[in-house]
Amino acid sequence: MRFNVIIFTFALLHLATPAWGVTFQFQKLVENSAAIPDGTGSFSRLLRPAFDGQTVVFEGRGSGDQAGIYTYDLLSGQLQRVADRNTLSGTDNLIPFDNQPSDIDGGKVTFSSTTSPFNQRVYSDVSGSVQLVADGNTMVPGTASTFDFVFRPVIDGGSVIFAAQGGGVDGILSSTGGSLSTVIDNSVAIPGHTGNFSDFFEPDADDGQVVFAGFDGSGHAGIYVTDGATTDLVADVDTTMPGSAGDFTSLSDSRIKDGDVVFRGASVTTGVRGAYRWQDGVLDLVADTNTVIPGRSVTFANIGDPDISNGNVVFTGTDSSLSNSIVGLYAEIDGTLVEVIEEGGFINGESIPFLASDRPDIVGNQIVFVASSPAFGGEVIYLATIVPEPSTYAMAALALVGLGLYGWRRRSAR
Repeated sequence: MRFNVIIFTFALLHLATPAWGVTFQFQKLVENSAAIPDGTGSFSRLLRPAFDGQTVVFEGRGSGDQAGIYTYDLLSGQLQRVADRNTLSGTDNLIPFDNQPSDIDGGKVTFSSTTSPFNQRVYSDVSGSVQLVADGNTMVPGTASTFDFVFRPVIDGGSVIFAAQGGGVDGILSSTGGSLSTVIDNSVAIPGHTGNFSDFFEPDADDGQVVFAGFDGSGHAGIYVTDGATTDLVADVDTTMPGSAGDFTSLSDSRIKDGDVVFRGASVTTGVRGAYRWQDGVLDLVADTNTVIPGRSVTFANIGDPDISNGNVVFTGTDSSLSNSIVGLYAEIDGTLVEVIEEGGFINGESIPFLASDRPDIVGNQIVFVASSPAFGGEVIYLATIVPEPSTYAMAALALVGLGLYGWRRRSAR
């Protein structure tokens, strides 16, 4: 009898996991009709949001060629300017941003700007005000040369991480307290392969770990994680794709949170494209072009840039039966693939005809993404909060009651 009670109780607990039933609560954060902080009029575009669990940073544009980096605080509801054409120095006022996403951690922001493809700059407000981190006039650590390129900054605590080239060095750099240091460069041997790295792209960082796409001189590609001392292979072009018979031929768009990595991969041999997760050293499939879309009878045509938090993954996807445009935002939560919102759906009674291809950002149980709403004349930044359905809570409560009864029976039998 005791064994049966335990089995029954743990069965209920299993049923009570969030994957058993999930809904989403939506909150509108920023809309096109919002007044531009320290600017004129309202936003005309809202682009590339990033989220740290309390504050959203995004690129905003407005009439008269206005453009800037702005934040929205979930607790206060306050919009603030980080930087715009009027606050950046020199010729940065010409083309203030270079279509690379800004990043935020602990309320501190980093972003990049450019006056041309060959004159890029990295900025951050880690010191309390917006300061230049690195540009083409910055000396490469350990050399007598300046950087040729600096690009794709992310922020981790008080450190700004970015990819750079110059002075014969290609690598990923870190700026902490105004001091530059090298995280990894082309003097490091490639794990699981012969030779050294030659190129580094798309870094992301969390808790002192950096994930990046790395290449050698012959084009051998992979996704790797480093803490600056040890570098581990996540997957490369010699790795068999989970859920498919072919090897990866391309890997990109990696993100890291809590030591878990997610990235996009594809094979030109099989034609399969998908999102893949690396957790506790194990590589698995999240969704690919063989995966049936939740609530539909067709498979994905493509998988957008994914993000990860607590092992849960979010991404945009397209429908193989339609033209190759964004169809919906999807999430794999506790192993179950669910629809967050699809184009043509409704959020709080408002029609959502369009979802942006910008990568969604997930932190904990909250997802930030961009959609359009005709009621507000254009793009809106939304927050979706994952909520277990009421039946889930009921199952959990029933399971706890079962454990309580088992404890009572044991005490009564003594």
